[in-house]
Amino acid sequence: IWEEFLREYRFSEYAGSVLLYLGGMSEKEKKYSEAAKYYRRIVDEYKDSLWFQEALFSLGHLYWNKGEIEDAEAYFRKLAGQSGPLAVKGKLYMAKILSQKGEKEKALALYNELSENDSVSGIALLNKAFLLKDLKQYSEAVEDFYKVIKSGFDNPEIRFSLALCLEKTGDVDRAIGEYFKAIYEFSEEKDSLSSQEGAKNYAVKSYFRLAKLYEKKSETKEAARIYQKIIDLGVSEAKIAEKRLEELGVE
Repeated sequence: IWEEFLREYRFSEYAGSVLLYLGGMSEKEKKYSEAAKYYRRIVDEYKDSLWFQEALFSLGHLYWNKGEIEDAEAYFRKLAGQSGPLAVKGKLYMAKILSQKGEKEKALALYNELSENDSVSGIALLNKAFLLKDLKQYSEAVEDFYKVIKSGFDNPEIRFSLALCLEKTGDVDRAIGEYFKAIYEFSEEKDSLSSQEGAKNYAVKSYFRLAKLYEKKSETKEAARIYQKIIDLGVSEAKIAEKRLEELGVE
């Protein structure tokens, strides 16, 4: 029906919207070549329509999901040259692509620019914090992770990453506090099975980091208590914890 509409009303003000809808439907059915064809028609034939930027974004996102970074970059770069909210989102993806390509400093510069934009400041700051962690700029990452949490973003991965950065800077006490937050502040998440599994995964990671920190501090009994908590969770990593507990020889 939509294809017939396009044949009969090619110059309709709704044509771009119909093409965008068809592209989205094809993408959901994993018919990526067909989806790209619809999106490109908007880009080529309806440059002055409301749907032009939507099509650029959809093409960029489609190729990015497929791992075709060069094609994705071309569309996001074109979108970033426009104005409006979608252009800002295009810049956000450009920063991700620059980071993937190893152009870390360019990515950081773009995240700094985007962190001043209210519509994407939170996610830009979060991505920047993770990038700083990867670059081993731990003190700067700590500052940004705290800003992210203050802005309302918070989850086990953020808390674990913050704790790891604090540990790397030598701030062991604060690191311990954040590892415990990664474990206990999200233990009741029930939004979905994946979020529960994610929280459990970071809880296990946090317990192991805590145990190692207590060992370094020569607090053997506390380390043993933490290893026992891993065992009590019944996870596959429990065997590692059991072995380490046995090595510690704590009664």
